[in-house]
Amino acid sequence: MSHVKWTKIVSFHNIVKSIRTTFQDTEIPYPIVTYRAKIKLHGTNAGVRIDSDGVIAQSRTQDISQQNDNVGFAKWVANNENYFAQFDRGIVIFGEWVGPGIQKGTAINQISNKSFCVFAIQIENNMIIDPSHITQLCEKQHKPDNMCILPWATKSQTIDFSNHDALVKFIDCVNNKVHTVEECDPWVKEEFNIEGIGEGLVYYPQDSTTQYIFKAKGEKHQVKKAKKPAQIDPDVLANIDEFVLSFVTLPRLQQGASEACGGKYDVKLMGSFLKWFGNDVKKEGVDELEASGLEWKQVARAVSFKARGWYLLRAKEEI
Repeated sequence: MSHVKWTKIVSFHNIVKSIRTTFQDTEIPYPIVTYRAKIKLHGTNAGVRIDSDGVIAQSRTQDISQQNDNVGFAKWVANNENYFAQFDRGIVIFGEWVGPGIQKGTAINQISNKSFCVFAIQIENNMIIDPSHITQLCEKQHKPDNMCILPWATKSQTIDFSNHDALVKFIDCVNNKVHTVEECDPWVKEEFNIEGIGEGLVYYPQDSTTQYIFKAKGEKHQVKKAKKPAQIDPDVLANIDEFVLSFVTLPRLQQGASEACGGKYDVKLMGSFLKWFGNDVKKEGVDELEASGLEWKQVARAVSFKARGWYLLRAKEEI
């Protein structure tokens, strides 16, 4: 069993476009989806995989070890190997590794110790997202003190993707909730007694599929500048400069340095950083490019130039 990657989570307008492309001009009815959200924590994606080789720690992109760690997660997994060894083979426990030294700027970064906050468990081809079910699986034995199960943050809402008015009403609710979370993360306040801003929300379909999962971030943590945290249609950008301004944001730059360079700023790692950054913008900007009448080859150089300048400046500061 090799590395199992957590699903790519897109914005709501990406979901809408995908559904329109799939179902328009067909006799198949548009999907009706029941959503419920969990807090989106500002940390680093992490996982624990149990397979024939034992207990394996994962980052978002690869297996990790204490020799090739991701801000201490592999070491933490090794220290709790006996707990994770109780799980059946073929299980992957997905969560966010959060706490001091992992990102910054939100309430969760201010907690006293690093913690593993579980939001899903994959068993073969089944994805378990319900917190009560996750809790049952994780508490067969006493779980580590710094391992949390993320609860639901909203009530269920059912939307018919063929009903535009219903989509507008739903998105208004999403954006209002995101603004509330950004002002003060309610889960971190309740769990850790720390008040501070939150990053946003992740909305999960209640049928446990990952096909229509979407994220909505507050303004301060958007990797793409948008008019609102969640939108039905992508923004139309006037020109290349506006595209660069929208996509080359500080949160995305910091994420690229973390994902591609392990949080290091070294000119020797510039190539890895720019490759990751360009690929990420290219994938996430497909809808905006199309809506704006632009092509990737028109914006790629400008995106790379601005990202390179930012990373080079940070590398010089580290010397």
